[in-house]
Amino acid sequence: MAWTNFAQAPFMQLLTTLEHWQNRPSRRAPIHDYPGVTLYHHIPDILHVCDKGSTACIIGSTLWVVGFDATMDDSMDTDQRADRLMQFVNEEYVRQDVPHQHRISKLSWSMICTSSAKNPAAYPDFHGCKAAQIRHIVGPVRAIVERFNNDGRYAHLEAVLRNLEKFYAILDSYSWVLPPDAAEECFDAVHTCCTHYCCLAREAAERGLKLFHIIPKFHFWLHIAWLARFCNPKLAWCYSDEDFVGKIAQVAFSVSFGRGPLRLSVALVRRYLVAIALRVHRKRKFYSVASDVASQARAAARA
Repeated sequence: MAWTNFAQAPFMQLLTTLEHWQNRPSRRAPIHDYPGVTLYHHIPDILHVCDKGSTACIIGSTLWVVGFDATMDDSMDTDQRADRLMQFVNEEYVRQDVPHQHRISKLSWSMICTSSAKNPAAYPDFHGCKAAQIRHIVGPVRAIVERFNNDGRYAHLEAVLRNLEKFYAILDSYSWVLPPDAAEECFDAVHTCCTHYCCLAREAAERGLKLFHIIPKFHFWLHIAWLARFCNPKLAWCYSDEDFVGKIAQVAFSVSFGRGPLRLSVALVRRYLVAIALRVHRKRKFYSVASDVASQARAAARA
């Protein structure tokens, strides 16, 4: 695949020094207006490109293929097929000890594909769940494919899922920086995964099926794997806070009755400032009491 050759990639010319970046205000974002904040002080959560992009495409097409597998009853409708798939996924969740917060609780066919026909009118794209849930369903789906791959017909698909799972495992095994051999292994896993995925996409196109969609995020995924030699993309993994805004909205509506969305923000900020002030006041009071106790202890020790 020529598009994995980064020797003359334009983005390589964008790697610049801090001084060069500071002299080009057109490339600055509003966050950089804060004193001391530069492009080196924040990292975008680029793995969401993988989780909600390339991985979602892979999982969506895989579940579609397994859902219409010949070993299933042809009389089953799509909802029944989704229920059967959910049964398989739950079994693998338990076998692989996937944390409960990263499991999907239900699976409907609309989460896999907007088309219910055996020849889909739209490309499958796994959605309707969090990025963390998409990432942690890779292992269970890989095990399901292995269960159905008795005659080797899913050889490419199994290779795609194995290398995708390997990519996540490598990132999860290290913290800030990947060792050179691990970084090379990470890129090789993504490259191999994309190679087999291209084979699946070509086979589907030859059969006239809208499966295994190749989107631009696959190319960016290769960039992520290549840049992993400098910094582990997991550093900006925001799984624990990806639903933070939704939680804050629930809290805001529960403490501010009768306010619409446009008026809610101001009231919430005022309450937040009051809470911060009370917290600071209590800490000051605590430290004041602690200081008095310490002074009394020192005076008693001298006596």
